[in-house]
Amino acid sequence: MSQRSEIMLLVLIVSITAVLRMGWPGITEFKADEARLMRLALEMANGATFPVRGISSSVGFPNFPMSVWLYALPLTVWQHPYAATLFTGLLNTLAVVGCYWLVRRYYGVEAALSAALMFAVSPWAIHHSRKIWAQNLLPFFVVGWGIAGVLAFIEKRPKWLVIHFLALAIAAQAHLAAFALVPVTGLLLLRFWRRVDWKWCAIGIGAVGVTVLPFAYYLLTAGQNFLAQNQNAGDVLPTVVRGWDISALRYAWLLTSGQEIHALTGPTAFEAFLAKVPETLPVHWLWGAAVVGGVGVWLRTMARRRETAVSQDLAFFFLLWLLLPIIAFSLPPLPSELHYLLPIYPVPYIAAGVFVARLAQQWRRVVLVVLAGTAVLQ
Repeated sequence: MSQRSEIMLLVLIVSITAVLRMGWPGITEFKADEARLMRLALEMANGATFPVRGISSSVGFPNFPMSVWLYALPLTVWQHPYAATLFTGLLNTLAVVGCYWLVRRYYGVEAALSAALMFAVSPWAIHHSRKIWAQNLLPFFVVGWGIAGVLAFIEKRPKWLVIHFLALAIAAQAHLAAFALVPVTGLLLLRFWRRVDWKWCAIGIGAVGVTVLPFAYYLLTAGQNFLAQNQNAGDVLPTVVRGWDISALRYAWLLTSGQEIHALTGPTAFEAFLAKVPETLPVHWLWGAAVVGGVGVWLRTMARRRETAVSQDLAFFFLLWLLLPIIAFSLPPLPSELHYLLPIYPVPYIAAGVFVARLAQQWRRVVLVVLAGTAVLQ
């Protein structure tokens, strides 16, 4: 593919991404949680307070103030709900661009365009990028964490460890679901410990500590009173203990394939919605097959000795990124919700892109055409 064609296709994909995530902000829901988060962010933007905690989580425990800090940024420019809504869409658009850059660097143009296109039109990815919601901030910082991790651990550029740790800290403090990526970083440190420049690792951890200080202050001063008044915050784990199930795996499938997006229309309107749209089940299964194919490529890469060290390291990294959040939220003590699996984005689409890139040339073009058609249907 010529450079001009690549640029034109990338511009088209980014344009689609931006329109789907930032177009028509007036139809975005704005309810109690969104209002509470925006109120705290507005107070910070106006210089009235510096928040040391966020709004309460669904389990009753107070959130870190990171999402408040982040949403205060656009509100310093324009104090309107649209500012925070468009900010969310912009970060998610940049996440797609980051996905393209990462895949392009290691797997080529076809893989990058495929991954970016799937990420751009993924129904659940679009849904989780169109409103003021802490977890909707995750994809941008998770992609940044992934890029910095590859540069630091695989390309042996130690200064990127600071960005890797900071991006993880911001993501985890924006929403607790990103803590599922902490074991990934831990295993990367173990596998590549000979490559790690521990000076930069210490600097990164120190920077993380600085971001945590305000919330730590809150917990030490007022947090105990909050927990005493919200008994469910201290009893959350015993109340949600359950047997081993596969709900996290199911949620990962939904986020990847776009299946059951009709549920957003409500318990009565979904039938009318389904009657008006084309059947997309074959699209979901085609996307799923491409993702499984990419995972198979990574597993085969790790098992074959003749593969390059970089290829094996990349396969190890992406498999950890995809699988550990699913495993974490499958553990009996932890609750599992659809948005808790957002940290796996955009690895399923990277896997699909890798699969497309591995196909023979004559089949690759057919698959790319089919992929473009499924994107329209999604």
